Amino acid sequence: TEVEIASVTDDSINVASNPSLAACNVGIGIASNGLLITFDTDATHIADEIGVKNVVLQEKTWYGWKDIPVSNYCTYNSFFYSGDIVYTLATKGTTYRVKCTHYAKFGSTELTLDNTSSELKYN
Repeated sequence: TEVEIASVTDDSINVASNPSLAACNVGIGIASNGLLITFDTDATHIADEIGVKNVVLQEKTWYGWKDIPVSNYCTYNSFFYSGDIVYTLATKGTTYRVKCTHYAKFGSTELTLDNTSSELKYN
C-alpha cells in the first residue's frame, strides 16, 4: 500500500474555512513593581493585524469604577498577539480590573471580542 504524505505548511493549520478569533484572554496579577496585565489574542488564520485595543485599567472607588486609559497593542501578519505590561502606580489596598477588546483584521473584515479580567486587590 502506498501512502502519499503531504508537507505541512502554515496554511494547513487553519481549523475553519472562515477566519475567527480563537482563545482570547486578559489577566491581572501582582508583579514585584506593580500590577501585571497580560493579553493573549489568537486567531484561526494569519491576520493582517491582531491585538488588543480600547484597553482600560479600572480602579474600584466608592462611586464605581475609575478608568485609567492604557495604550493599544498589536502585531502584524500573525496568528496571535501575546504581551504584558506593568502598571507601577497601583495603590495598596485598592481593587483593579482590566477591560479590552481583542481584535483581528483580515483584509477589510475586523473581528472583535470584548473581555474583562477578574477583580484583584493590590497588596
